[in-house]
Amino acid sequence: MEEKTHLIKFIEKSQAFDNNSKLKAILFASGAKPNTFVHLRITDNLSDKHEFERLLKLNKIAFDASKAKGFEEIKQIKKNAVIWKLTGIWYGYDLFRSKKEKKKFEKYVELIKKHKHATADTMAGKFYGYPSCCTKKFIQEHDPNVISKNYTCYRYYKRLHDSDRAFPFISHMPCSPKCRKTTALNKKYSLVLSKTAPKFYKQYSKRRSYSVPVIVD
Repeated sequence: MEEKTHLIKFIEKSQAFDNNSKLKAILFASGAKPNTFVHLRITDNLSDKHEFERLLKLNKIAFDASKAKGFEEIKQIKKNAVIWKLTGIWYGYDLFRSKKEKKKFEKYVELIKKHKHATADTMAGKFYGYPSCCTKKFIQEHDPNVISKNYTCYRYYKRLHDSDRAFPFISHMPCSPKCRKTTALNKKYSLVLSKTAPKFYKQYSKRRSYSVPVIVD
């Protein structure tokens, strides 16, 4: 129990995770999510990578880490040109509830390689704990003709925006902004997060507004 608390506290305070990865990692570490994938960003904080892996092993969590990849951030916008700068490296971590779950993931990867996307996506939905109705809708909308037939551009992106606002604690694409199963899952994750990582929950839940430069093409 103490090892689990240390892992959650580390994730909560570490600057190596963006908010989305921090959310998923805490929910996984708390036991609410069955399996997950997170990014770990490294600039001058390489010690965070070593500590994260140490705590995963201490908690007997099976994981796969990707090779290091560089990431860039916008340095400035000059007239209509975006200037990017290499900022650091990132690692991807697949986190598994057990070695048995890790083997399931390997089967999923094989299905993707064989282009059996519908079967793979159905398996992934169960693997990550997504509602079956949302997985089914996701598979249907792989076909761009389904999107163009059922949505205008405005309606499609409005649905994405409405879903983000309705379900801030989930990681999948809900079948609709009123999905009952996703509503229940969002509530469950919200409660878990508020109890296990209250500081992050408060920061993540607060209302934010942003202003960004607009490039006219």
